[in-house]
Amino acid sequence: MKKTSKRHVVALGSLIAISALLVGCGAEPVALDKGNSAESFDSTQLPPSSLFQGTYALPLDVVISPTTEQVQTRGRALSQHISKCMAEKGFEYTSNNGYSQTKSYIYGITSASEASVYGYRNPVEPGTEQLETEVDRPEEEGASGLEPAAEGSGLSAEYYLALNGNQDEWIPVEDETTGAVVANYEPDSCWGKAMDELQPRWGQRYSLESVAYEIAGDASLRALNSQSVQDGFADWSACMDGRGFDYAEPSAAYLSEWPGDTPGIDEIKTAVADAECKESTGLNKIWSAENARFQTEALNEYPGFVEQWNEILQAELDAARGVK
Repeated sequence: MKKTSKRHVVALGSLIAISALLVGCGAEPVALDKGNSAESFDSTQLPPSSLFQGTYALPLDVVISPTTEQVQTRGRALSQHISKCMAEKGFEYTSNNGYSQTKSYIYGITSASEASVYGYRNPVEPGTEQLETEVDRPEEEGASGLEPAAEGSGLSAEYYLALNGNQDEWIPVEDETTGAVVANYEPDSCWGKAMDELQPRWGQRYSLESVAYEIAGDASLRALNSQSVQDGFADWSACMDGRGFDYAEPSAAYLSEWPGDTPGIDEIKTAVADAECKESTGLNKIWSAENARFQTEALNEYPGFVEQWNEILQAELDAARGVK
């Protein structure tokens, strides 16, 4: 049986997960020209992306791809707060340290230099510290911040009760605008106290992030199916054919099964050709421009959306940096 690489992959054009697949350099906010329609949108006004080589920045990059420093600062502060609370209850809190910084790809691979080293694998950012993952976001509609004690974990029910509280006493967290329930939690648990102390508007942030993912996912699919991107795929395919590779579109190459735990010569050659053909045919800019076009159109229905999210994020970072 062919052994395939283990990489976090999603079909191209679909949305990538938020916390586990972060881009190390992060993203800067993109100014939106309010009132722009998809038809009148001018992609030449967009700055270059700091996430994907050769592409334009997207309006929602700042929400979906926060920086490593932002993620680690908030996570570390929460962990410290929870550790102190748990110690007061007679427990030693330890984190799972299961987080690894990886780079996710909306467009497949765009960097020939990365392709020459990693092929189609997700490179881990050098020097990235492990981040505590025991402080995690609750799932919508009825989950606390952490999973129940796993059988054989060695941690007592009392430990998890101190950490998460009694499920019977969980209360709903509502979107402050719509009133929709976005999570449930126990305010008197160590996790709940940490969140309320350091991220008092975490429910609203979760709600905004959910909207951001919905917008970005829809925009990505619309871009993927647009005529300009489909034409770009045809040009990319012709370029690949000229290099000796037969692929109709980038996802066919990126999502192929590549053997081994490390990239072999065939994978690297294909990935390098893939990235170079995206650049030479202009597909990187065509594809990202369409994504930006449709994100902007959708965000016109949510005036001040990114600004509101940034305000909440900055308050959380300020609170986290004050934790000693």
